[in-house]
Amino acid sequence: MKRYVSVLVAIAGIILLQIVPQQKTAAAPGVEFLGEGGSYTIEAGKQFIVKRLGPFVFANESGPTYTAAAGERVWASTGGAPSPLRPGTWLDLGEVPENCAVSYLAIDDDPDDRINVFYVGGTAVHEMPQGMVTGGQFKTPKAGNLRLFAADSIGIWVDQCRVEEPSPTPTVEATATPTVELTGTASPSPTPQSTPIVPQLTATVTPTQEPTRVTPTATATKKPRLPACLRINFEVSGGEALAGTYEVREVGGRLLYTWYAQSGWRDSGWIRGIDISFENVYIEVFYVPADGPSVKMDIHNPAPGTPYGWLSRGSCHALEVGWPDPTITPTPTPDAFDGYNDEFDREALDLQRFIWPEIQPAPSSTPAGSLRG
Repeated sequence: MKRYVSVLVAIAGIILLQIVPQQKTAAAPGVEFLGEGGSYTIEAGKQFIVKRLGPFVFANESGPTYTAAAGERVWASTGGAPSPLRPGTWLDLGEVPENCAVSYLAIDDDPDDRINVFYVGGTAVHEMPQGMVTGGQFKTPKAGNLRLFAADSIGIWVDQCRVEEPSPTPTVEATATPTVELTGTASPSPTPQSTPIVPQLTATVTPTQEPTRVTPTATATKKPRLPACLRINFEVSGGEALAGTYEVREVGGRLLYTWYAQSGWRDSGWIRGIDISFENVYIEVFYVPADGPSVKMDIHNPAPGTPYGWLSRGSCHALEVGWPDPTITPTPTPDAFDGYNDEFDREALDLQRFIWPEIQPAPSSTPAGSLRG
């Protein structure tokens, strides 16, 4: 007997899907710094970006000409206005994967020691260059929350990567169609005896040794008392100093620093080595003229939900000040530390008289701009 059997089998294909971070492609708007104050003319297809103070904003103005007020900075651009960031604020850019390609374009970053820094989680990953028009790109070394800390006021467009959602995996079913062709004469065959084979399984139990318990030993360590640093700045308010002394005090009255300014000054520069009473403190600034009452300055970048500035140990923060409503005659907070010996450890004081809240700089709610213009 000859038996010819042909079997046709369809083999399933396997498709592999891979999730990869892909950079959004976007053309950066063409931006050119024109100057501060004065009149400017631009060609068709462009528009002006104007920086204004009080309130701080970057505004679009149509061409072909624009006359800027004193103190207004002007750029020509082929796209829209950037996101404005005040000094000491965070721009939250969301979660990113490892090796995310980030591109950015920024304007109005004065060349000084106020460096704007990108972070992933709590790790600094990229320092921005400075200039009236600047930009750059970098890749994130790990996955996490991408944020930008603005030490100086800037306008910025940010273009970042994204993760594509996986597509459904197609299912290919394999089918088998057997074709059987029999030829010849069938001969009787003995009936097979079906004898089930039952495997004999022998279970071997190996006793598991109980793991050794390790009891961790807690070692108390005192957190180092790092100094803070600050600067007094009139940039955001658009004002300028009057001649006299400016006092920086903790809420509660403790004097931290005094700055003597001449009329027309707008910035104290960074003052380092400031010893604050607690990890985070609220701050007030007072103008003390040679004659006349003290004036409590307005804070234009306050701690969230308060009218106060803030300082934290181990970090630098600008105190953006401005002049209050002239109809208001503010008075300074009484000095709660009169007669207090500064050499004592302030953390050992009876603190029932004061409330020293823990504060952290909150991410700005300002949405990110787009390089798409």
